[in-house]
Amino acid sequence: MEISRKNLWRFLAVIAVAILLYLARDVILLVAVAVLISLAISPLIDWFQKKNVSRIYPLLLIYLSFICLVVFILSDIIPAVSSQFQEFVVNFKEIATEFIYAFFPETIAPQLSSGLELGVSKLVENTQAIFEIVFSVFGRIFTFITIAVLTFYLTVRENGVWEFLSFFIPVKYQHRAYLVFEKIKFRLEKWLKAQLLLCLIVGLLTWLGLSILKVDYSATLGGLAGILEIIPFLGPIITAIIAFIIASAQSKWLGLLVIGLFVIIQRIENDLLIPTIFKKTLALNPAVVIVVAILGAKFAGLIGIILAVPTVIIIQEVVKEIETLK
Repeated sequence: MEISRKNLWRFLAVIAVAILLYLARDVILLVAVAVLISLAISPLIDWFQKKNVSRIYPLLLIYLSFICLVVFILSDIIPAVSSQFQEFVVNFKEIATEFIYAFFPETIAPQLSSGLELGVSKLVENTQAIFEIVFSVFGRIFTFITIAVLTFYLTVRENGVWEFLSFFIPVKYQHRAYLVFEKIKFRLEKWLKAQLLLCLIVGLLTWLGLSILKVDYSATLGGLAGILEIIPFLGPIITAIIAFIIASAQSKWLGLLVIGLFVIIQRIENDLLIPTIFKKTLALNPAVVIVVAILGAKFAGLIGIILAVPTVIIIQEVVKEIETLK
C-alpha cells in the first residue's frame, strides 16, 4: 500500500509539473530565447575577455549595433512595404493579365488569368497575416526588453548560462547535467556559427542580385534576408514577398525577375551552401526539423520556429544521455 501511495504521489507530482510548465510556457520561451542568444554571442565576449577587455563593453556594443540595425530596417523597409503593398494589390489584375496573355495561348489565357488572380488574392491575404506576425514581433517592446535584460545577465558573467540552469538542478545530478550541457553548448555554438555564416552569404547574394536588377532598398533587403534566414523555411519566403512587392511597384516585370532571383538563391542555398556549411556541423534529419518547426509554430508561433533546430539538438543529446544510463 505504501508503494502504491508513493507511485500515486509521484504521478501527481509529474502531472503538476507538466501543468505548471504549460502555464508558464511563455516565460519558458523567453528564457529559451535569451539562453540561445547568450550562447550565440558568448564566444565573441569570451574572446574580448581574453584580451583583458571587460565583458560588459563588447556586450553593450552588440546591443547598440542591434538597436541601430532594427531602427534602420523599421524606418526604411516598413514604410516602403506598407505604401507599395497597396499599390501592388490595386495593380495586380493588370500585371497578371499581361503576364498570362504574353506567354499563353488566347484560348486558355482568360481561365488562367482568373485562376491566377484568385490564387494570388489568397496569397495576399496570407501575406498580410505574415506581415502582422513579423511586425507584431517587432512591436512587442516588453518582450524584447525582457529578452535583452535576461540575455545581458546571462552573458555578462562568465558561465552565466550554466549558473542559471544549475539553480534548477539537484546538486547530486549537477555533474552529469553539466557534461550534457557542455555537449549541447558545443553543438549549439557550431550550429550558430554555421547559421550566421549562412545568413551572411544569403544576405550578400540577395543584396548583390537586387543591386544588379536595380531594385529599390537593395541593401536593406539584403540585410533583411540575412536576418530572416535564421527563421527556418518561413524567413526566405517573407523576404521574397517583400522584395517582390517593392520591385513590382517599380516595374511589373521587375517583380517577376525578383521572384526568379530568389528561386536561384534558394537553389544555391539548398544544393550548395547548406550541405557544405552544415555537413560537419549537424547530423539532423530534415524531416525531423520540419516536424519540430511545425509543432513550434503551433505552440509558440515565430519563436517556436526559430527554436526548432536548437530543440532537436537538445533532445538528441538528452536521449543519448538517457541511453547511457540503461
